[in-house]
Amino acid sequence: MYNSDAGIAFYEPVNTSHKYMVGASQKINSYLSANLPIVNSKQKQFKDFNQKYKCSINVDINNPYKIAKSILIILSNDKKYNKLKKNSNIAFKNKFNFEKQLEKIRKFL
Repeated sequence: MYNSDAGIAFYEPVNTSHKYMVGASQKINSYLSANLPIVNSKQKQFKDFNQKYKCSINVDINNPYKIAKSILIILSNDKKYNKLKKNSNIAFKNKFNFEKQLEKIRKFL
């Protein structure tokens, strides 16, 4: 994964809770740990995720042209690419790494 340039995470509206990092968000967590910019859907939870962490681009996952265009936007603009990578790194270090997730469950142990 560390040789990748971007993470692609497309899901239908199913159980993909970022609040508890379960389900489909495991893939996104892997992308964050590799400091990758992420292309994901325009579903509300992914828009909210992008608004909060600014490490992804939201796209209509049913439109291949828009998907390709979004990937091109990331890969052809060094400033945007580096900003997304930096924000991905920050999101992982400050919120989604194992130690931060463990803090949420310590009270139950």
